[in-house]
Amino acid sequence: MQQRVAHVLGEAGVSADEGSAAPLRDGLADAMRDLLARIEETADEAAADLVARCRELVALADLREELAEVELTRRLDMFVRVHEAVVRLREAGSVESIIRGAPEAVAEACDFDRVAVYRVDGSLMVAEAFYHRDDPARAAELLSFSRAHPAQLQEQILETEMVRRRRPIVVHDAQHHPSTYKPLVRPYGTHAYVAAPIMPEGRVIGFVHADKGVRRPDDPRAVDEFDRDVLWGFAEGLGHAIERVGLVDRMHAQSADVRRLMARAASAVDEYVDTRVELISTPHDGSGATSAARAILADQPDPDSPLAMLTRREREVLGLVAAGATNAQIAARLVITVGTAKSHVARILRKLGAANRVEAVTTYLRARGQQGA
Repeated sequence: MQQRVAHVLGEAGVSADEGSAAPLRDGLADAMRDLLARIEETADEAAADLVARCRELVALADLREELAEVELTRRLDMFVRVHEAVVRLREAGSVESIIRGAPEAVAEACDFDRVAVYRVDGSLMVAEAFYHRDDPARAAELLSFSRAHPAQLQEQILETEMVRRRRPIVVHDAQHHPSTYKPLVRPYGTHAYVAAPIMPEGRVIGFVHADKGVRRPDDPRAVDEFDRDVLWGFAEGLGHAIERVGLVDRMHAQSADVRRLMARAASAVDEYVDTRVELISTPHDGSGATSAARAILADQPDPDSPLAMLTRREREVLGLVAAGATNAQIAARLVITVGTAKSHVARILRKLGAANRVEAVTTYLRARGQQGA
């Protein structure tokens, strides 16, 4: 294209750099003005009307260029707003919060009237959130209706094609389009809409639908390809935000699992240490080892019980605390020093998250009661 323009300018005697669009555009404007001047010089009175029409043509061309610049600025501004909306959604603390806020966010950023977010549930397209300009009650009504009438993605509808092609769509005259889902399109009164897939990790997990059905309710061409493209940009950002928050949630869950495993490992080590102390302090006829092993196997708490974090010795100490024993009485009963008894009690309080012995005993009695039940 630029080569053709440069050639035309050359024929007109105007020089321009073929590698840059701006000089070519300016050269075209100069060539048009030069052509108009030559027409005026050579025209007689009979051609005055032709000159006027040429002036009108030049004015229209200038106006078209101005409108193109305005439209380009508007589109760039809208993409900036889409980016800002996605950034705000990323600050949400959960995937649920992101999905709830997405419809209103994209409506404000992209100048839509109604926006719905759907999730893919097997072969169904299920509504998750809805926004309706200036009418939250109507949004809730449409959301409830949509959930009661999920679309079957196995049918030959446009959303099924979106899953396969992973591309957005713009739909005109939706009421008569052969592939729109009429159980939703007709009750909504939708005549034109755009839709884009949500694809974190490259897999379609849902859709965003949007229209301008409040301000242009009966217009079958109320949306266009640009509306489709900005919605796609938002849907891609939404997918990344969901992926990011989901990853953070998984990391927190794995961190909790690791902490639980470390606590169990620490309990196992404590159990081993306590057992060695008992074996050494018991008689040497072999009965001590047998009774210690038997004690380890017996009285095992439920794995989900808070007592599962305690070693067998700590559970024994806690039982004595629950019976009202002091540290000195615990030491005498278990044949350990008072300092060791204090250490056991301190570890018990820390593991149970108890502030004092009373809270620890309350946890112990509750757990024992649940286990007995």
